[in-house]
Amino acid sequence: GLVSVPKYQNSQHKITYNINNNNKIIFNAIAGIDNIEIKDENRPELRGAENVSYSGYQYTLGLTYKTLFSLNGYALLSLGRTFSSWEADVYEYESTFVDTFFYRDNNEFDDFVKLDLVYKFNSRLKISSGISIKHGHYNINESLDADTLYRYTYPAIDSDMNLNNYNSYYDFIDSNPELADDITTFVPSGVIGLTDVFINNQSGVLWKYGGYSQIKINLHPLIITAGFRYDNVPYNQTSKLSPRFGSTVILSPMTKINFAIGQYCQTPSYWIFLNPYNANRLEHPYSNQVVLGIEHYLASDTRMTVEGYLKKIYNRPVRVSDISADPYDSVLGFDDIGTGESAGIELFVQKKFSDRWYGTLSYSYSNSIAKDYREDGEGSYPWDFNVPHSLTIVGGYKIDFKDYDWYKSYRNTMLFKLLSFIPFMPSDQFELSFRSRYSDGLPYTPMSFDFYQRKWFESSDSSLNSKVRDYYYRVDIMLLRRFNFNSVNLTTFIDIQNIFDRSNEWERVYFDDGTYQMSYQYKQIPVAGLIVEF
Repeated sequence: GLVSVPKYQNSQHKITYNINNNNKIIFNAIAGIDNIEIKDENRPELRGAENVSYSGYQYTLGLTYKTLFSLNGYALLSLGRTFSSWEADVYEYESTFVDTFFYRDNNEFDDFVKLDLVYKFNSRLKISSGISIKHGHYNINESLDADTLYRYTYPAIDSDMNLNNYNSYYDFIDSNPELADDITTFVPSGVIGLTDVFINNQSGVLWKYGGYSQIKINLHPLIITAGFRYDNVPYNQTSKLSPRFGSTVILSPMTKINFAIGQYCQTPSYWIFLNPYNANRLEHPYSNQVVLGIEHYLASDTRMTVEGYLKKIYNRPVRVSDISADPYDSVLGFDDIGTGESAGIELFVQKKFSDRWYGTLSYSYSNSIAKDYREDGEGSYPWDFNVPHSLTIVGGYKIDFKDYDWYKSYRNTMLFKLLSFIPFMPSDQFELSFRSRYSDGLPYTPMSFDFYQRKWFESSDSSLNSKVRDYYYRVDIMLLRRFNFNSVNLTTFIDIQNIFDRSNEWERVYFDDGTYQMSYQYKQIPVAGLIVEF
């Protein structure tokens, strides 16, 4: 059920240099690369699909100078860059050459500098403040060849039959099984249009300025945290002050109640925010949030938190082409008319490692809805990320065989050397862990097929996100063994992902013959590895 298998690699680096007891320099970098190849459109499961070559990479790096300017305070001065790149080619094999009809080479990055100050006056009062400057960039280079749009007829089917009364090939066959062969016979009856060559070359830059200040007051049993964040973006004349307030009431050494309220502002991705096809300069999306929760220790090593939240969301960017009723609308750009809300409750139980056991349980219920933004839209619909129920359980058992006399004797035998490679044999430290996750399926809007143009489209009068994919369920098990030697530590592991080999839905792949096929997430995957520590 997989259309492709991605290849990826990542790396992480950290270097710390202590100048003296009060000053040090820290360098951090993290990077990732991924590639996907979908080849040979003659494969049955890819009928009607193109060949795709995709690659992308991301990195973040930064240099921080940290100084303790007094016994009660320190400062952080950081500068760095974040970078993301997307490259793609979509092509067909011709008789003597490869025809690339879609090309993409896009990137987006930030250069930034920020200063943070933290000062603790005493055990009751702590203040932190900071400022930041970002210079954002984005570059888009895309091209799509022109395409001829044909109108098709079906000679073996009564011309009075309106095929577009059926959403897809499957709906037609369900209602007219005797015409199963006839619907596959079609001929072009004329040209109804020619799309223009699409060339999208854009680039843009902007400056972003920000600052924050926060004060934390401990009036035991009451702890108050209050502050604000200021954002300034000259591009769209944004000058926004976002207040935040939080408090904690300590009822006992085992129980406390937390409350928080605030406003949060975010800059959209630059290719959306700076898009030259936007009718107007977009406002920044923001949300007003309130959270109320209780934290309680069920035991000395087990903590439980229950939180309820409500978020009101405004100015979310929406594609202009999604607002129009034209199914083949090629209008580009965005409008900031999206609004909605998200509410829910979360339960989290964590047992720290003690007496060989550890684990976590996380359950959430949420309801995220958005206002119908279409021209004739009314009411609301589930947001794309709406997952009502989600449950994750992680647990593990760890035992130190090296503490047992019988193992110490066994470790010095030839039998140990011969059998230690077997995954279930004892080791200096033996750990068995699992992860189980369930979540409801994501909502989606059903597509309709135009039989006369032989193209899939989203009907303007269809209910947004009216269908829900099948639920997600997966269980992973990992067996990990550690061996300690004089100068080297060895860790071996076997990780079996999705042990029940469940087919978890990812998305529907729509083909140009009116059919579709489900593309699935990873099935069962065994992974083995070795970690060497010097």
